[in-house]
Amino acid sequence: MYYRSMRYPYYQLALKCGAAFLIVFLKVSLETALRNNSNRVGHLKVPHHIIQLMDNKLEIPGDRYHWERDHCIAIQNDHFEASLLDWKDILTKFWKTPVQEGMDAMTLLLQKEKDKEITSKNVIHNLDLALRKMVSSQLSQLKGLPAQELSSLAKQFSIQKATFLKDFQHGKISIIPPESDTSVLDSSFIINQAARIFQQTLSELLWFSRQSLHS
Repeated sequence: MYYRSMRYPYYQLALKCGAAFLIVFLKVSLETALRNNSNRVGHLKVPHHIIQLMDNKLEIPGDRYHWERDHCIAIQNDHFEASLLDWKDILTKFWKTPVQEGMDAMTLLLQKEKDKEITSKNVIHNLDLALRKMVSSQLSQLKGLPAQELSSLAKQFSIQKATFLKDFQHGKISIIPPESDTSVLDSSFIINQAARIFQQTLSELLWFSRQSLHS
């Protein structure tokens, strides 16, 4: 869970259920991670570029958000195994301490603004996954096309997806119908609406592309 937005739903769940919440971050250098990965075999091995990408995008837990303040950073070194007993005591302590809000009105107001930022990142991330899946599905249906044409379409779809996400992020794409009650809308609705618009965009792009090839 390298994005902060991926971890936040678990905090919300802990708060809702009155459970404990603690982030344990195991700090490993990129070189060590790549070396350990090289020792893996078969399907357990992860492509090196994936590890490098996650290292670049990793959002380390800190004190910026109140819900991340309960976190521990473990550094993998020669003394790591010897420190496991200390970790047992730490985990036992937090296990017995359920999450509590404990914020005054001003802190809560500031947190809501930060939560909006987290929610926005989460929507963008999930929409990106949905659009990738749509592009992959669309290309899969076109496997009978000549390789050159299929490659050209794949490139166009990829460019269109990136453009669509950028426009969505900057509010240039109208997602919510004017008559909708915005108070009951959730991220799933917004993502589904955006995906529907993107599907139409793909269909139009495919139609124009085929027309230009056969004209």
